[in-house]
Amino acid sequence: MPLPSVDHLAGSPAQSPQLGPASAGLPRPHASPAGPARLEVHPLHQPLAAIQVARGAAASAVVLYHAAHHTEDVLGTVPFHGFAQWGHAAVDFFFVLSGFIIQHVHGADVGRRDRIQRFVSRRFFRVYPIFWVALVVFALRNVFARSYRAPSVQEFFVDALLLRHQSEPIVDVQWSLSLEILFYGAFALLIVHQRLGQLVLGLWGAAILGCTMGLIPDPSLPMLQLATSAYGLQFFMGMGVARLVACKLQAPGRTLALAGTLAFGLAATLEVRGVLNGYGTAARWFYGASSVPLIWGLVEWERSRKEALQPPRWLLSLGACSYSVYLFHILGIGILGKAAQFLDVASYRNPAWPPWLLGALLGLALFAAGLGLSWAVGHYFELRLLRWMRSSSLRTRTG
Repeated sequence: MPLPSVDHLAGSPAQSPQLGPASAGLPRPHASPAGPARLEVHPLHQPLAAIQVARGAAASAVVLYHAAHHTEDVLGTVPFHGFAQWGHAAVDFFFVLSGFIIQHVHGADVGRRDRIQRFVSRRFFRVYPIFWVALVVFALRNVFARSYRAPSVQEFFVDALLLRHQSEPIVDVQWSLSLEILFYGAFALLIVHQRLGQLVLGLWGAAILGCTMGLIPDPSLPMLQLATSAYGLQFFMGMGVARLVACKLQAPGRTLALAGTLAFGLAATLEVRGVLNGYGTAARWFYGASSVPLIWGLVEWERSRKEALQPPRWLLSLGACSYSVYLFHILGIGILGKAAQFLDVASYRNPAWPPWLLGALLGLALFAAGLGLSWAVGHYFELRLLRWMRSSSLRTRTG
């Protein structure tokens, strides 16, 4: 089970909302010759620390989820007493966060056609280059590993555009990126033509509600099924959070964040206990709605602080590398999982050990392998690639 990416997964200083202590007057109305006053939003020089930490925690939850499922494949038992089952719900948090960031950072661009190139270029270079690296790596895995089906040339190039959604994508987690691209396309319409964009977003939201409530038959095309899934509503939830932040209501940030965390934890507990179907429509509402006060509260809490929040650097680094963690963690888990199967780790059970111990040890080892490899890709490759692309873009504009 996957989860989404991009700005909500990997922090980008040039694209994060300015909501720190230095931005007390943000956002503010800005008159433009192109139209009426709009909310002017300025980019952050440093990503919001609380959101960055939340990103890293959510990405880690997804890694733990996949590590637990691979452990079950190797040993035939569920590790951690099933606790990791809720980890897939980080995808809900990330979709809400994506809607918040896009609306907050680019809300001032709505109806201004001259901003569309800036929006598209930022989205493109944030999503595609590192995804193409992952696509090549996983395509090679599929070609040489016996347990995977080798992709056709057509499948490879369609997947490279993130326009194919089916049960066996080349990159295991790319379904959520395809939905992300659909959201970016709808928001791009808002920038090019505000009323047309509002119409498209309104129709999209209505279609999602109609399909999830059973009022409209589910479409037959896989991409349309994805587009009308309940996950899409979470973008709208995030956009709503951005509007609440823009109103500067002086909301109790810590209380909101705590309430959101408790509500999210309740949904996770219900899923682990088997009360809530974590893959059903109700879970999308539950996890998405819980993410709203969580994100709003984190933003308001940090913005209201007199001193900047300074979490440990490793937590900030994990948040900054969370897109790579999302894309590549399956690789590290898979490599160690295959090694565990080859070594027949299941035969190492000792009657003197607690029955849960071997599963917990293997699960933690797979978690460490997936998180370590994917963080290294982000820290030593993705972030450097982003800095190089940014500097190249600046040289092009100033040259």
